Amino acid sequence: MWKKYGGKGVNVLNQKEELRSRILQEILPGEQISDDDLYARIDRCMDKHFANDFIRLEKRRKLRREIFNSIRKLDVIQELLDDDEVTEIMVNGPDEIFIEKEGRIFKSPLQFENQERLDNIAQQIASAGNRIVNETNPILDARLEDGSRVNIVVPPIAIEGPVITIRKFPKEIMTMEKLVQLGSITREAEVFLRKMVQAKYNIFISGGTGAGKTTFLNVLSGFIPRWERVVTIEDSAELQIQNIDNLVRLESRNANVEGKNQITIRDLVKSALRMRPDRIIVCTSSNAKNQCFYCISSSQPASSTSFKFSISCPNISVVSCIALVLLNVICGLPFVSIVIWSTSRNSSFLVFFG
Repeated sequence: MWKKYGGKGVNVLNQKEELRSRILQEILPGEQISDDDLYARIDRCMDKHFANDFIRLEKRRKLRREIFNSIRKLDVIQELLDDDEVTEIMVNGPDEIFIEKEGRIFKSPLQFENQERLDNIAQQIASAGNRIVNETNPILDARLEDGSRVNIVVPPIAIEGPVITIRKFPKEIMTMEKLVQLGSITREAEVFLRKMVQAKYNIFISGGTGAGKTTFLNVLSGFIPRWERVVTIEDSAELQIQNIDNLVRLESRNANVEGKNQITIRDLVKSALRMRPDRIIVCTSSNAKNQCFYCISSSQPASSTSFKFSISCPNISVVSCIALVLLNVICGLPFVSIVIWSTSRNSSFLVFFG
């Protein structure tokens, strides 16, 4: 039960770190406590700490939630993750947090107590994904439990302190019908792409950051027959394919601190070709695309491949595909049929090689 205290008013938020430290001291090493037990300990600590001070109910609830998030979740970032209107979170050191809402970027009033706390959050995200980020490996791509994509850059690469960028994915699944209603794609293009997917054409999707490549690829996957075997290969698992029962998901792995045990996109493509796939979906950055093109020519006649490239100039994909078609003709390899769909924030275009 919430209580109302009498006495002198206090700035509750400035005492968050002190309360957090007291609660952590009460938790024994290796002790497993539930969320309800943790909330109970927070309440007891707050009752004792503010016994002679006045604290508003609204501030108490906020402080209670923030202490819980700082111990069990991702501290101040968690509040932004729980906000459905926020689509992207950008942490530029402990004192600057920016968010994206409805395509516009705003500065958030939230801050970390200090850089050490931000360092701990970066390590927490890395360890949750069984990854490492430190001075030797200062760049990390990972994902959160809800599927949100995370990029972390730490010093000495990041001069002002750890930089964390989180791309949230909408909870509501996007469909082709919604894209048509929003005017993002015409009905004629929707009918054409449906036929291309069902006919197992090779499809390339390219575009700049935030252009909607992953969303569009998820939408196209809705045209794949449920009974087909699909293998997805990604740098960092982002796809949310819903309608496929026989689905295999593969994710590349960076080298360890000794520079060993790296699993590349090319390694996964080789393995996927031996899994009897009906379709292979590859999501990768532009610098790895040339390693993946051979998948089209070497795959089974009944299979198809979809690629998603993160490149700012979609013409690169067009040129690469023209070179691939010419190479097949010169070398006498099986001819390939390719559809390229390029997305950007302002426009889209399609190129067809038949």
